[in-house]
Amino acid sequence: MGNHFDMEARVVKLISIDNKDCLFSDNKKYIVPEYQRDYSWGEEQLREFAKSINRAMSGKGEKVFMGTVQFAVDSNNPYEYHIIDGQQRMTTFILLCKLIGIDIIKNCNLEIKNFRINNDNLINALDFRGDAEKNRYLKNILLLKKEFSDTDHKKILNAVYENIYFVELKTINMALPEVVGIFNTINTTGLDLNCTDLFKLQYYEYLKARYPERDNTNLMSEICQIYERVNESKYCEMWHVLDMYKLCIAAENNLKWDKLSQSNERFFEEILNTRTINKFDILNFDSFKKMVGSYIDFYTRIRELNKELLDSLNDKIDFFATDLIWSTRYGWRFWTLPFVIAYFDNESDVLKKYSGALSKALQIAKYLIIYSVNYEKVVNAAHSFMCNEILPAIYSNAEADKLICGSDLDMGRFTYFLKHGLKENLKRAFIVCQLSALLEELSQGSSIIEIKNKLFSWNENPYDIEHICAWNRIPKEDSDHKSEYNAIGNLVILERNINRSIKDKTVKEKVKDNSSKKNYGDSHFSIVKTIADNIKNNEYKWGLSEIEQRAESETEKICSFLKI
Repeated sequence: MGNHFDMEARVVKLISIDNKDCLFSDNKKYIVPEYQRDYSWGEEQLREFAKSINRAMSGKGEKVFMGTVQFAVDSNNPYEYHIIDGQQRMTTFILLCKLIGIDIIKNCNLEIKNFRINNDNLINALDFRGDAEKNRYLKNILLLKKEFSDTDHKKILNAVYENIYFVELKTINMALPEVVGIFNTINTTGLDLNCTDLFKLQYYEYLKARYPERDNTNLMSEICQIYERVNESKYCEMWHVLDMYKLCIAAENNLKWDKLSQSNERFFEEILNTRTINKFDILNFDSFKKMVGSYIDFYTRIRELNKELLDSLNDKIDFFATDLIWSTRYGWRFWTLPFVIAYFDNESDVLKKYSGALSKALQIAKYLIIYSVNYEKVVNAAHSFMCNEILPAIYSNAEADKLICGSDLDMGRFTYFLKHGLKENLKRAFIVCQLSALLEELSQGSSIIEIKNKLFSWNENPYDIEHICAWNRIPKEDSDHKSEYNAIGNLVILERNINRSIKDKTVKEKVKDNSSKKNYGDSHFSIVKTIADNIKNNEYKWGLSEIEQRAESETEKICSFLKI
């Protein structure tokens, strides 16, 4: 398979009388590496496992293939097999064999090195000791005992000896990322390793090569502990961390859009290639730990509406910087910018750092909002400006007013779309109407908590973009002005349940309707209630003139906010 590694494959039984050509033999020591996931099979997997065993006992002599098991071996320790793929199946067979009188652990040592679990859990399960709710091994051996309670153990034993087969794949002296690459190619059982799993292995190999003078004895454990810290946090996930880390690397190393546009998997595969070990300083382990710690703390404070953070803001609207970025066409790539800004800020006061990061991020949000309205699709000009100007400015800890310097923003195009045909592109309409509603809430003195629940908890409180005067109710005399009826002067966000109740009736009709159905006046949005109250009080009708007046006032309000 090449000059730098070797690979062997063969068909083996699970166990055999003479210890030859079998998975569990007394001259092997199996190791579940630290980077592996816990033993996690549940009832569904055990039922499928039992079906395979029953097939092997069918009396027809059927040979049952239990898939490929993959191991990594170092030629200096040829009897130590690091399990790459097969942990779940092998462990379950150990439990089953114990039930039928074979104690595999005594003959073939299985060492579980994952810091979250230990050998004691498995040993206790094999002795039927402990609490099944706290010990997955014990829970599963009890489930297997129940599953085969009416089965002659001799039949199971005969099936295990004679009819259970695996393909054993062994790689020798191969780097972990290459081993995992083979695994992902051939894996047909269990769970594929995703980008965050691959990053863990690639990062481990990278750090060993990049810092050979470091004591790497516990390096994998330290990396796993960071993963565990993220997993134990209430809101954070490792893919969030990788999104942020990617922008940090791009900012510090002046990477261009061609790199940043890559998927996280491909990006880190290239960055962590050991041939580039001297190129990217931000990848040192201390900086990674610092970044993760800062991110968890900052993100948790935002999600929990931390009072100290809220009190430290210069302006309430700064708090919504991340939400506004996420709402743009570019949010999927740049939503972590506030956390990147905080990472590169050396301010010792944490709250000042976080509030300042949100304020700076709001400036970037304004830029992305304008681009998102001006163009119906993502455009590379915005991405290039982010990479060439904004990310380097973030890395140098530039002031907020310096972040957008040099941007080429066509405000004439922007205001045109606000007043003409906004609803013709739903993304454009959503961005504008959400921003309009946010500014209205702030002007009415709504609290950050109220606004967060109303506008930025969409899964819990969904809303639509709705015409104030329904599209099919446009007067004939205004038929030449459909673009105005389809723009900000006649558009507003509205709770989905109210919108579906109203259907195509006008604001005035619904306000006078005393039925139990919802109407505009029932909305919790300040911007909707203001319109409903004015019409209810007969202060004005709702037609083209009113729509044009509202378009002017809304455009002025939005453009005043976006002045950058």
